[in-house]
This record gives sequence, C-alpha cells and structure tokens, in this order.
Amino acid sequence: MTGAITVAASVVAQGLGDCEAVREGVLAQPASALSSLAFVAAGLWIIARGGTPRRAVTAFGIAVSLEGLGSLAYHGPGGLLAKLAHDLGLIAPSAVLIGVAAGALARSHAPVLWVAGGLTAISGAVLVGVQTSTNLLVGMGFLAAAAACAFLLRTPHSHVTRPEARLLLTGGVVSVLALAANILGRTGGPVCSPASIFQLHAVWHALAAVALTLLARFVFHAPDENLR
Repeated sequence: MTGAITVAASVVAQGLGDCEAVREGVLAQPASALSSLAFVAAGLWIIARGGTPRRAVTAFGIAVSLEGLGSLAYHGPGGLLAKLAHDLGLIAPSAVLIGVAAGALARSHAPVLWVAGGLTAISGAVLVGVQTSTNLLVGMGFLAAAAACAFLLRTPHSHVTRPEARLLLTGGVVSVLALAANILGRTGGPVCSPASIFQLHAVWHALAAVALTLLARFVFHAPDENLR
C-alpha cells in the first residue's frame, strides 16, 4: 500500500516486536532509527573522553558506535544484512570487555573470568541464530556477563569506593529504566502505539546509550577523573 503505514506481519505474529509501525522509505521506523544515533554519540564521547588502557577504550567506543549504526540500518532500510549488523552490534561492546578480561586473565589467573567469559561466548553464539523476539533477552544476558567481567577488572584488589558505588547505582537505575521502556513499549505492550511519533523503543536506545557511557566511566579511568 503506497504511502500507507503498516505493521510488519512477522513482528505482529511474534508479538514481541519494536511496536513502531513500519513505513515506506529509507527510515522504516523513524523514531527507532534516529534514536539509534544515541549509541553513535555515546561511542564518540567514550573515545573523546579517553582513559586507560587507551586501546581498550577506543575499541569499546568504536563498538558502541557500531551498535548504533547496526541499529540504524535495522530500523531504517532493514533486510537480512541489517539484522545481522544489528545483532552483532548488540554483542560488540560486550565482546570488547570480554577481550579485556581475557587479557587480565593471563595476568591474574582468576578462574571466575573463565566462567563469565565462557557464558558470554555461548550467549553471543546463540544470539546470532535467534529471532528478533528473543535476541533482547540473550543480548541482555551477554551484557550482564560482560559487566560482571568489567566489575572484576575494575576492582580486583580493592573495595568499591563511594564515588564508584554511586556510579554503579546510577548505571543500575538507568539500565532498569531502559529495560522497562523496552518491555513496556514492545508490540502488544501496555503502552505500545504503532502510529505514534513517541516510541518507548527510542527511549530504550537513549537510556541504553547512557548506561554504556556510565559503564565506560566505571571500567576505564580517564586522566582527569578520580573515582577513588
């Protein structure tokens, strides 16, 4: 139907889609597509902020930006390649943290990192093959495993300081709000309105991007920042 707003049949059938109506044009889901740029902005901020180790910070910032570009492609023109880019983008930031953890593992010999890294690798492998209706849960599990590794990396020999505790609390609250926005705003959810300009899935993108910047602050020390 030319010029009409339609909801993709596959999304309706799954009942766990992104709610927003699919429109004709380059931006099939405008709110979700444009809000994906929040990840790009977050990634650039992480790189510009800096921190140690520098290579890891840069890699993490690039991964977060790639997550945004993959999401933009998925909610924009769409297609199989766009879905692959979207799903791999969910993995990318976590994969960087797991890589950093693996490097620390060689020095610290902490067996718990093997467990967290193994679970994360399995989750990532599953994520590539699952449907859109379940990749959120797998992606969140993947990020949770990476966050556990990040916590172990950040505080291997010391207690968490008050500034760090506040940062963790803030990040936790933002993450919970982000997840709530995603769940409540999904297709069939209590506040799903496909034709609305305002979409909770866009809010999910924005809050998730903020949560990733807070995670970067916790894991990677910036030269002008003291959380001790």
